[in-house]
Amino acid sequence: EEGKQIFEKLGGEGIGAQGDDILQLLYYQMHQYLKGIEYGERSVSKLRKSNNPAMLGTSLTNLGLNYFSIKNFDKASSLFVEALEISKIIGDKNMEQSQYLNIGNVFLQQGDFEKMKLYMDKALVLSKELELRESELVATLGISYYFQFKKMYNMAEEYVIEALSLSYRFNLRIQRQKVFAHFSNLAYSMQDMKQ
Repeated sequence: EEGKQIFEKLGGEGIGAQGDDILQLLYYQMHQYLKGIEYGERSVSKLRKSNNPAMLGTSLTNLGLNYFSIKNFDKASSLFVEALEISKIIGDKNMEQSQYLNIGNVFLQQGDFEKMKLYMDKALVLSKELELRESELVATLGISYYFQFKKMYNMAEEYVIEALSLSYRFNLRIQRQKVFAHFSNLAYSMQDMKQ
């Protein structure tokens, strides 16, 4: 907090907004989402007055993640959509693919698999193009959820096996745990189908 005040005195609103964004991300990582939202809202408010769309897009994304974590999916989605619009205006493909994943995850949590797949497909294409392997895995896993929902278990299995392969190829251990959890649920669904 003290450091942020020094930054604001030395660098003005832009540096203060960046400090708030850093703090919101820090609180997000500490699972203190309400505190993260407080700093995120401040950061976004300051950045809306500046002419730095890239920084605004980043702060919107981080704020969306905090809202997502407290299950305020409508607010998170609106922030991600705004960041997606900014990413397209400034030509930031990395930010764009992140928003496709974020919006897809919102729809996944809401159980809207049709909309979720549209965003995961776009995320998958861009993440492959940009060689962002963890994002590629997340999008691949999302598509597997879609096929499981549609009871197209063979397709779901193909995608989850690809996600598992990516987790090993690129040593994505945390994501691998999520893949195994989904694989287990999928196997259970497939077993139910056989009975």
